[in-house]
Amino acid sequence: MASRGIAAESLSVVVLGQFNPAVFSPLWFFDELLIGRSEREQAEMGVVSNEVTSFQMGWLRLTANTSMLQLSTTEPEEFVRLRDAVIGTLRALTGTPVAAVGINHDVHVTMDSIHSYNRIGHVLAPKSPWDGVLQSPGMRSVILWGARPDDHVGRVQIRVEPSQQFPQSVYIQNNDHYQFTATQASELEGSWQITEIGPPSSQHVESVINVLQANWDASLARATVAESRVVELGGEEAL
Repeated sequence: MASRGIAAESLSVVVLGQFNPAVFSPLWFFDELLIGRSEREQAEMGVVSNEVTSFQMGWLRLTANTSMLQLSTTEPEEFVRLRDAVIGTLRALTGTPVAAVGINHDVHVTMDSIHSYNRIGHVLAPKSPWDGVLQSPGMRSVILWGARPDDHVGRVQIRVEPSQQFPQSVYIQNNDHYQFTATQASELEGSWQITEIGPPSSQHVESVINVLQANWDASLARATVAESRVVELGGEEAL
């Protein structure tokens, strides 16, 4: 029987806007004082081009294209440094237009029993509605959207799937999405109404930085609550 607990955990910050991927390199991050000498020396290069750039710097991974910048880590003890690296990167990219930011927490949780593992799927995606339509139906993926619990435009998205990496485990992703448009949250009629992301603007950089500084702890706390709720659906104690 598998031992219940977090099998893997990661955190990423995704900024949408207009970027020049060729700018980024481990040396650039080192020169901007965003990583130390050890991270620069441990760097594993993927690809660097005008269209896409990707590489690993010790605990920190960068992926960028012309419309997206993502910094991520699989080491929970580095989550705060991840936030600081994103803020430092944005401040170094003077005048870069941005439009939205997402804080994404991912976990793979191993359940105590196959019964608990299966029960999550039974609760989130009941099988009875598919009688006579599908043979042996099973949950592949469930995505829920919710209204932001603050005054920002955006949404909270939770994805639940069977883990493809670990046996008897469930994958849970929490996407805390903030976008910057002329529309105020109070003007939206639906609790998770889809709104177009506004055009990128350099004026939004400070807004992104303020979001990361003011909402970081609350965002991770909400993710933990959501993940615990999913585990409880299996009849087990919260994380």
